[in-house]
Amino acid sequence: PFPVGCRRAELDSIPVNAFYPCANSGGCVRASWWPQNTSGEFAHPYAAGLAAGSQLPGLAPILSSLSWVRTKCFLDAPVEASATPCRPVVFSHGLCSTSSFYSAICSEIASHGLFVVALEHSDGTACACIREDPQLSMKFQPGADAERDSQLATRVEEMSRALSALENAFPDTTFDIENSVAAGHSMGATAALLAASAEPRFKTAVCLDCWSPGRAAPKLKPNFDILFIRIDNPRDPMVQICERNSQSGHRSAAFAIDRSRAQHNHQTDFFLLLPRWAVRMALGRQVDDAATVLAANTRLCTSFLLDELFFTSSAQEIVHSSQGLLMV
Repeated sequence: PFPVGCRRAELDSIPVNAFYPCANSGGCVRASWWPQNTSGEFAHPYAAGLAAGSQLPGLAPILSSLSWVRTKCFLDAPVEASATPCRPVVFSHGLCSTSSFYSAICSEIASHGLFVVALEHSDGTACACIREDPQLSMKFQPGADAERDSQLATRVEEMSRALSALENAFPDTTFDIENSVAAGHSMGATAALLAASAEPRFKTAVCLDCWSPGRAAPKLKPNFDILFIRIDNPRDPMVQICERNSQSGHRSAAFAIDRSRAQHNHQTDFFLLLPRWAVRMALGRQVDDAATVLAANTRLCTSFLLDELFFTSSAQEIVHSSQGLLMV
């Protein structure tokens, strides 16, 4: 129902991309997918980090061309007053990703009246963390698997801080802070689970292809609604988490995307930026069009967040219309 505005900001020193329902977009330009390269380096810091994480450093100059990509969002457009108070969604990115990688799904959620802030974490797992003060920016420092628990703790703390700083950073908007959503992809989905359990203002968790949910399960309190969308069948402990939350009176759902037709990065923007032949060559197999997979994801997310996902009707209709891509 709404066009979407986009604004780059810092919430308590945490870089974010904000996506929100906007009013008059006249005179506003389309937001770039990546922020401007002010590092002084030839390669964009995001491109350098992504190439390093892929162990293909020579790709950095080529990936830097993504700075020319524009999103469907309007840069710094005013917030639509009729959409307020907005329900906040705090989104946590995956390993070797950043806030920009999820602009398609974040802007789609925002177009339904929610206010999405996609974080750029400072735990070393972002392909780059670009701050207003270049001296405080960080390069990709993934660390070892043994460091993931401390990195997740940093993410949970940053998600809570960002939520607390939201009203001061966007004084022209009113928020339903006590009914917020923690969301994320991959490692970010695990952070969203932990954040929703630890921070009472998060009433819902949306988890896209959650990484190692067993790592989070023992620490979770069954005190929030939860949506899992997994590439492959939902398995324990996801099903156990859903069952436990349902028993405590909260809405819980787990959906699967057919693994033969999609891949982990289909829940990011990345495959949208590549021609289908390049995706097929990179994966070594044929998969569904990126826009088709993202559309199924966003429809489930928005239906769940708008309390329109009822399993007797709309959930089955969404699954049926996906032509075998989705399963409950």
